[in-house]
Amino acid sequence: MNTLQIDNKLIIYNKMEKETDFFLLKDCKRGAFMTKASDHSSKTPLYKLSDHVYKVFFRDLALQDTLADRIADLMNRIGLSQISFDRLEGCSYTGHDEYAISRFAPRYYTQFNYN
Repeated sequence: MNTLQIDNKLIIYNKMEKETDFFLLKDCKRGAFMTKASDHSSKTPLYKLSDHVYKVFFRDLALQDTLADRIADLMNRIGLSQISFDRLEGCSYTGHDEYAISRFAPRYYTQFNYN
């Protein structure tokens, strides 16, 4: 999805060209995905977000844990007793492969309220 993060803002771009000692981004849209465009120092770190063909961003382990916690909370609040996950292999894109997959399911499962 050609998305960059600077602070808590997102920028999308259409094309990237390699120059001698920098990359030139073309057709940029600041404030993407309902973030607000703002000025930043030239020293502010810029991050390229990893994404999937299904138009989703891959998460890191901290965000994966938050997602598992939120799923458990949702299931407990509305009384769901079953959930299925498609594309669970996306967990491996955290950079932790099988560990991330093995960590995700037990994290939400152990929080379920079975009463």
